[in-house]
Amino acid sequence: MQKTTKSKKRLGAALSALVVGGFLVLTALCMLADYFGGGGTWGETVIIVVCAGIFFLIAGGIALALAQRWKEIEKGEEDEARKY
Repeated sequence: MQKTTKSKKRLGAALSALVVGGFLVLTALCMLADYFGGGGTWGETVIIVVCAGIFFLIAGGIALALAQRWKEIEKGEEDEARKY
């Protein structure tokens, strides 16, 4: 069985975080651009801004999880859960 290197594991984690986080940020930006390009009531504004804010927060959580994953890879702890 061939072992993967740390750089491949880091790259895989980064790519998956980039795809998912990028999709969330792009979706939030599209929501805001479409809404503020046309205007609307205050109720619509609150809903759009809250939803976009949630997407941005989730993308931030993905970035934090990526940082934690990189630390696990560097310490060699990426397979520790398999023991249990």
